[in-house]
Amino acid sequence: MMEKEILLAAEHLTFRYCEQSKRPVLENISLELPKGSVTLLTGDSGCGKSTLASILAGLLPKNGGFLQSGTVTIRGENILEMPENKRVRHLSIMFQNCDLQFCMKTLREELRFCLENIAADPACMDARAWEAACQTGMDAFLDRPLHSLSGGEKQKAALSCILALDAACLILDEPFANLDPASAEEIILLLKKLHRDKTLTILAIDHHWPRWEGLADRIVRLEENNSISLLSQPRHTDFVPERKKDILCEAPHTLNTGKPAFILEQVTLYADNRRKSSCADVPLLSGASAAFPTGGITAILGKSGAGKTTLFEAMLGLRQYEGNILFQGKEVRSYKKKELFTNAGIVFQNPMNQFVTQGALDEILFSLKRTGKKAPPRQLEENALSLLEQFQLKNARNRSPFMLSQGQQRRLAVLSMLAGGQQILLLDEPTYGQDDRSCEAIMDLLGELVRKQNLTVILSTHDEEMACRRAHQIYRLENGKLTPIRISIESEVVSA
Repeated sequence: MMEKEILLAAEHLTFRYCEQSKRPVLENISLELPKGSVTLLTGDSGCGKSTLASILAGLLPKNGGFLQSGTVTIRGENILEMPENKRVRHLSIMFQNCDLQFCMKTLREELRFCLENIAADPACMDARAWEAACQTGMDAFLDRPLHSLSGGEKQKAALSCILALDAACLILDEPFANLDPASAEEIILLLKKLHRDKTLTILAIDHHWPRWEGLADRIVRLEENNSISLLSQPRHTDFVPERKKDILCEAPHTLNTGKPAFILEQVTLYADNRRKSSCADVPLLSGASAAFPTGGITAILGKSGAGKTTLFEAMLGLRQYEGNILFQGKEVRSYKKKELFTNAGIVFQNPMNQFVTQGALDEILFSLKRTGKKAPPRQLEENALSLLEQFQLKNARNRSPFMLSQGQQRRLAVLSMLAGGQQILLLDEPTYGQDDRSCEAIMDLLGELVRKQNLTVILSTHDEEMACRRAHQIYRLENGKLTPIRISIESEVVSA
């Protein structure tokens, strides 16, 4: 049997972000990608998957860190010495955080910018941009500002850009982290078609293996001890927990109280942040009414771009709206920001938007001090370290939040908000980009605080199985309507 041609090869990579760090992020790592193969790379959050992807793409160590040993070649050429405009013809990467990837204002401009960088024929640019946007279903968003897109829409936009470059090898870092299941399935079908038609070589980083069945040739796992193990096909499900299908399964426990933290009364929202809009505009949310009880978990489901993040912004007075939003019985518009944010907090979909210090431990200490509770500095630090340990972040305590993996950043953002002492938290996709262990740790701590401290949690998610197991209330935001799927008896009485 003829051996497959190796398209991309990494040999004996050892990499540190800081030259003086005791332990390298990657040590003696080797990986080969045969031409036309689809490889799924998995591993615990923070084990170095995104770092490996950036080295394979030629972005590191050129843009940071120290490659102490090893080589990366594509078609036999050293990719680390290859000019960018040549490299991207061979290989394109899609970042886990798409905001770090965009340079222009709109998707149309971004696509043209990508094509200009490879000296594409100007006469063909518009056609190539249109084709790439159509492939991902983003043709209707070509002239929308990129910053106004939802997390899922940004991921599709980023995928459009790398498809437009027509590279032979794609590296996709958590390509479905912000996508709803239906959109993820559409992208999988697109990748299958492109792989079949163009013999693409694909390396994908993903925690959720089942959706890759029928596409991935192999699964490799990056371990925390810096070893790479090849998982044979029969073991694909060994690390995948059984998922429940019934969205209406039993709620986790009885609510402590049915008093509403938030009440929505005929709320209407528009994408462009106007309180009033022309009759031609379609609202993201139209005439929605709901009650979110104190001391419980409410989950909001919905497709990418449905308006979940926009709703959260309105609930905290960060966006204009029609109708009324009552927070603890008082209209949100009447609150001063300081008063509102003393009692309610939000974890943004992009965790980097909320970090204020240069260390993970300092981030937690900042939140603990902000509560106003008096404690000796040593006691505060012990409390902060204990919290970091719960989320598997103790070893990262001295690292900059901006240098953590996105999964670690997400856990740190949730933890810093929990440490801040607010009794009501809005969490925008708190579990995306997490391995199963980290996801369960986040939800376990939230559930414990709900039971013991009467914490109120309102979260958005694409993970219906998790919502089913963990939430007392579930709504679906779709086509401008906020539809109840599971409602607590207490809230029904309050909102009647």
